[in-house]
Amino acid sequence: MLTPAETPIGDLSPAEAAERDSLLARGGRLAAVMRAAEADAALAVAVGDLWRWAVWLVMIRGYRASTTGAKYAAAVADLLRHVAARGQDWRELALEEIEGWLRSLYVQRRTGASHRSVAVSATKSFYRWRGARGRGRDCSFGLTAPKVPRKVPRKFTGAELKAFFAAIKAHAQSPLTEVRDRALLLVLLASGLRREEVSTLRQDEVSIEGRIGVLRVTGKGAKEREVPIEGPVVRALVEWLDARRKDGRATGAEVFSEYRSGKFGPLGPGGVERVVKRYAKLAGLRRWGVHVFRVTFATLLYDDGVDIERIRILMGHESIETTRRYISVSQRNRKDRLKPHRQHAALGTAPDGLPAWAKQLESQA
Repeated sequence: MLTPAETPIGDLSPAEAAERDSLLARGGRLAAVMRAAEADAALAVAVGDLWRWAVWLVMIRGYRASTTGAKYAAAVADLLRHVAARGQDWRELALEEIEGWLRSLYVQRRTGASHRSVAVSATKSFYRWRGARGRGRDCSFGLTAPKVPRKVPRKFTGAELKAFFAAIKAHAQSPLTEVRDRALLLVLLASGLRREEVSTLRQDEVSIEGRIGVLRVTGKGAKEREVPIEGPVVRALVEWLDARRKDGRATGAEVFSEYRSGKFGPLGPGGVERVVKRYAKLAGLRRWGVHVFRVTFATLLYDDGVDIERIRILMGHESIETTRRYISVSQRNRKDRLKPHRQHAALGTAPDGLPAWAKQLESQA
């Protein structure tokens, strides 16, 4: 690890350089993005502020370095490269110049609205951060994000969930990974955790007493919540943690470990998604993803009569409107539909299967 005196970022203070070193030492996607920025001569003047802002995102705002932090830093670094190539001053950009970059993302790179919306959010965050600290004006003022199409959420059916667990039993790569993968998918189903939350869940954040347990989760924005669990997921977790301890190859504090190509360490977000994808394909499913487990968790709770505000808390949603979108595909919501007799009345027909006397009454109506 570089010491503050050795850092190539000349305008960082010793304390700021130490914060930079700490993030680099953690590795991961954010460290890779920032190392690339440091190596780019076009960003030499801007990289100090880029580092200060990145540290603020992770340390103050609580953004996850491996996901949101990395995406935001990569987007702003891309903007800075774009304007540098055109001889534009990143500190005094006109709104039209930023919009020109967004236009190039769409026209030349064919990026979707979701990607460009993240780019806009990152740009606003960076320039607002600079403006609030007197480091320059907010060049992003008035910048608007593209409208992202709202898709109907997807959930797993009962048959699909059965196919998942049957695939684990039939195709697990070893007895140890069978126990792990069964516990992993049950945690996703029974808690609705995000993939980052599952991958960073530590053993000391799992409390089990008999047949019930509690997962203490650190979610987006460093917000903590407790998710109670019971039933098969508790037994599966106990079985997995016991098997992991007896195996002895993974010695970290994480709950779920990686056992692939001689790698014994935390099962990262990509590893969680990889496990889900593998068994989904083996089960013959055409759609999958950790997010689909989250939707399934929310809809099953709603179908069981749980209050939507309680579901919001368990999901770690900041807005209840997000929760409403999740439960829009619940069976409970699908019960509200126009009855067949209203349609038959419009058509002048009688429902199938009615006795003769009932059909006569329907025709008279």
